[in-house]
Amino acid sequence: MSDALVPANDRRGYQIYTLSDPRDNLIYYVGISVNAHNRFKYHRRGSSASKDERSWIAELKGMGMSPILHVIEIIEPGENPYAIACERELYWINETLRLGHPLLNQLGVIRSYFPPTIRKKWISKPDQKTRDYLKPEYKQSPSHDDDFMTSDEACKRLSVSPRTLERYVRDGLLKKYRRRIGREVFYKRSEVEDLLRIRPAEDIEDQ
Repeated sequence: MSDALVPANDRRGYQIYTLSDPRDNLIYYVGISVNAHNRFKYHRRGSSASKDERSWIAELKGMGMSPILHVIEIIEPGENPYAIACERELYWINETLRLGHPLLNQLGVIRSYFPPTIRKKWISKPDQKTRDYLKPEYKQSPSHDDDFMTSDEACKRLSVSPRTLERYVRDGLLKKYRRRIGREVFYKRSEVEDLLRIRPAEDIEDQ
């Protein structure tokens, strides 16, 4: 959310949007903007105030990738649209955190977020399509280190590059797991061993 002051007579519509990682479809940012697609260009340039978000964007760029933009709610023009949009942004921040997404937002995550007060509470429930989108691809967190492998360990065991490992995830051959706190990705050892027996021989690469 921008900290810029908004005129009291502002009656523009706003969009609530998310930025997700194409590698695992997890949401890393929730924001609001009058035009989410224009704001998306700002994010892609690495102009965010969040150091963690800039690092994430740079990591994706290094792999030839880009965050995925989703507009998840539209606040129509009318009375107090900015105040409503801020309150809805805070709602979606809390909801995505509850579902286990590793948000990199500062306001609402690292710093307290106090949206402008509105006269009437404006509450809506997400539709099924939005709920499915917000649902992480995995729920389980690694509980026993011996049962899980890091990305580097999985690559070495399978004799593949990180890019090929990501392809296995996209193709549904492997699942990613993450601890409740932290961004490090893990793979279940038993699933890696199963894939080792069935994956195509041509996938074997020089490390």
